[in-house]
Amino acid sequence: MKIITVPPRPKDLKILNRRWPLAAYALYFLATQSNSARIEHEKQLAEYFEKPVESKLIRNTYRKDLLREELIHSKTTKYLRGVYSITIIRLSEKGRELCQSFGWEVCENEWQRLITRHSGDDQPRHTASMIVFSLSARMRGWKVTTLPETNTPYFYPDLLLEKDDQKMYVEVELGSRKKEKWNLYKKMQGYAAICGKTLVSTDTLIRECKEVQLDGIATDLEYLAELRNRPEVPLWREKWDGIGE
Repeated sequence: MKIITVPPRPKDLKILNRRWPLAAYALYFLATQSNSARIEHEKQLAEYFEKPVESKLIRNTYRKDLLREELIHSKTTKYLRGVYSITIIRLSEKGRELCQSFGWEVCENEWQRLITRHSGDDQPRHTASMIVFSLSARMRGWKVTTLPETNTPYFYPDLLLEKDDQKMYVEVELGSRKKEKWNLYKKMQGYAAICGKTLVSTDTLIRECKEVQLDGIATDLEYLAELRNRPEVPLWREKWDGIGE
């Protein structure tokens, strides 16, 4: 983890001097990393400052200080059965300008990318589901690219996963009846990698793939949510042969 020199606190910010180093690092992480799950940022900040992730010092940084100063946007969305939710964060324009004034190069946040390129705020459950899966994949050592560019007409995968010599495109699919999509995956990747909503709905997607003789691997949000604190558990729940049963 890179160590930065904490910049002087701008005089117009009402963040206490003793809390400013936490706020500065929180902004730095948001500026230089694309991930947007708040829990991921809180864990990183807690690790750097050697504090429990549940401590008020850590939680108040993202949940009070940066929000009160309008340096970040935050949104909590229920994505499964009205029970499971995720809070996502990104820099506001004010936050971006502040980070740039510190000389930090600001990268594109995955939530912002979904808003810009995928009508992310008009599809809150799909946006939240994609970020839940991305968080789960990163916890297991995968590098995740949101809405990767493929230069292939009509092929617009949700995510690209990379680890060691492995590379795969992934669909986070909350609906069904996607035969055209699976035919395109058969042509472009040779197999499907799917994250469905539940075990039952994912079985429907697998049947669709088998109908076009497409192999694949699958997981689901229910499985990932129930095992969210167990990164040692495999990301993928099932593998199938598109020709066999």
